[in-house]
Amino acid sequence: MRYLKLIQERKKEKLKKTEKTEKAKKAKKAKIAKKLKKIAKTKKIKKNIDQNNTKKLILKLKNIQTKQDKKFQNIDSATKEYLLLYGAEYWKYDKETKKFLKNNLNKIGEITKRYLYYPNISIKTKQEGINVVQFYLYPNGDISSLKIIKNSSYKTLDKNSYETIKLAYKDYPRPNKKTKIRIYIKYLLFGY
Repeated sequence: MRYLKLIQERKKEKLKKTEKTEKAKKAKKAKIAKKLKKIAKTKKIKKNIDQNNTKKLILKLKNIQTKQDKKFQNIDSATKEYLLLYGAEYWKYDKETKKFLKNNLNKIGEITKRYLYYPNISIKTKQEGINVVQFYLYPNGDISSLKIIKNSSYKTLDKNSYETIKLAYKDYPRPNKKTKIRIYIKYLLFGY
């Protein structure tokens, strides 16, 4: 009899343990489900916020674009392309600097083209590309901080652009104060 009681007690203990573990598992599952619901809700809220913010940003950008288009109406396409290299930074400049850039970036580009030659090795290897050069132009005609801010993927073309600017800058129009200049230089092969 004692033996039967022991067996029954052990069975009861096992049953209690099993019930406890099942309750713990259910509680854990419920907790996880609750967390997942919270996460899903948070993701949905974030998605809605992102969508709303994106729509607002698109509207703002459209407004800015139309304002910029109005301001750029009387500017030739080459100058527009040069001004786009400045991005939002252009709008932070004072009137005098903006006027100098509008009136002279295309001239600086044309002067640079007059000095530009296509390196023979680049012709032979059919290298083409566009790089963007930046430097500061001073009222006395000097330049500083000459660098390539977007390379053409070919060192020969980039080096040639660098050397061309070092030759051509003496003929550039001079600003009334130190001015950041950004221009692109295109290398395109025609008929080679």
